[in-house]
Amino acid sequence: MEPKSPKEVDQRVRGFYTKAQEAARQQNLDYAIEMFNTALKHCPEFRDARSELRRVELDKINNKVSGARQAWISTKNTLNLNVKGPGLIKKNQCNEAMQLAETILAKDPTVPGALKLLAKAAEEFDMEWLAIDTLEFATKFHTKDVSALRWLYELYLDNNQGEKAASTIRKVIKLDPENGEYQSMLKNAMARSAMDKSSWMGDPAASETEAGASTSAGKSTAAPVRDEVARDADTAQQLIDKYQGLLDNGNDSIDNRKKLARSLMKIERFDEAIEHLQHALDASGQVDPSLQKMIYTAAEGRFDAAIKAWDDYSTKGSEEAAQAATEIASLEQQKSDFLLQKAKERAQTYSNDANVHMELAMILWDRQEIDEALSGFQKAQGSPRHRKKATLHKAKCFALKKQYDIAVKEFESLLTEMEDMNKDKMDVLYELAICLKRMGREEESLEKYKMIYEVDVEYRDVKEIIDNFYKK
Repeated sequence: MEPKSPKEVDQRVRGFYTKAQEAARQQNLDYAIEMFNTALKHCPEFRDARSELRRVELDKINNKVSGARQAWISTKNTLNLNVKGPGLIKKNQCNEAMQLAETILAKDPTVPGALKLLAKAAEEFDMEWLAIDTLEFATKFHTKDVSALRWLYELYLDNNQGEKAASTIRKVIKLDPENGEYQSMLKNAMARSAMDKSSWMGDPAASETEAGASTSAGKSTAAPVRDEVARDADTAQQLIDKYQGLLDNGNDSIDNRKKLARSLMKIERFDEAIEHLQHALDASGQVDPSLQKMIYTAAEGRFDAAIKAWDDYSTKGSEEAAQAATEIASLEQQKSDFLLQKAKERAQTYSNDANVHMELAMILWDRQEIDEALSGFQKAQGSPRHRKKATLHKAKCFALKKQYDIAVKEFESLLTEMEDMNKDKMDVLYELAICLKRMGREEESLEKYKMIYEVDVEYRDVKEIIDNFYKK
């Protein structure tokens, strides 16, 4: 979901925005904040409204950062920050989670937990630009927050901003100069920075044009422009016609190829999308992570479309269902093999990137290739963004290998970081209970089940376990 400017939002949203601006000019800050948030509720991608909202919120606290005030607000909102907000994200109610974060930031825009909740919701809502904006804002006030800086570093890398990634990891190195991992991360960022500079050598002013200037053989001289998003089949076709027309008229840039491919993927024309993306990749003359990722996504979409077609075919009768089952199983295996191959290639190319190691580890986990998955989770564990999930799956790997003592140690270590009894903590307790039972530590296992039972009797089969115990 790409950012929108005031000219791109609908009239109703622009009305709230205008009211907010007028209220801010009159120093009616509370009403301005309310109107900015109303605009964002209806249009979360309205970037100008959110940036102006931050300025008004800072004015409200007289641009003075207070650790005591942050701590007080965080304490008052513990449930929202640690349970309700993450819960909304897990339910894919990301806009609601963002609104919840904004209600806290309305009291103090520098509260770190609320900024991180907003960034996480934005990232899950396919708004990485907002996650970056938010973490950039957060690290201005929390300059020693290593987890936020590392998260920002990873987002910069994901979005081909190698120079900013390098600058960010240098800040981390100043805070912890003895950590060799950060030096490796810096080298990775510098390599990406060199790649970014060689990819986009054009006139910066050209970034505001629609198609950008181009050279022969598909080499773009323009900086990448903001992507338009096809929200349905009709708008996708309109964008396809638009960008195909630009290509036909000589504007054969990498950026236009990417936009055309993205719209083709929207209406499941994956083969054509891959053809344009491969053309762009060949024209770039170098490794381009964003193009590679789009090709993988299109190929995965092609598998999914074929599987869906066979699934539909299976409803015609028993013979068709049997044939479809065989074809679907074959396609699922081909898809898994393809994703594994590409994930391994990415992990080899970006050996210091925790994101690609986590991606590879999860694919290996789904295939139950435990030893290789374990190695991937260990490599991803150093990233604040993936640490808890990687640690949980690493412990599960040890459990599957029947190395229960090591698994228990990992689960217990993870629990020390989880104060609130939420879904994540219950997952860890449940897995720990299984390990303890298999080690013959029945009483300890039962205690873990009871901890879950006291909070959620419907969690998995905990009710049955507890009921059976008391029937003895």
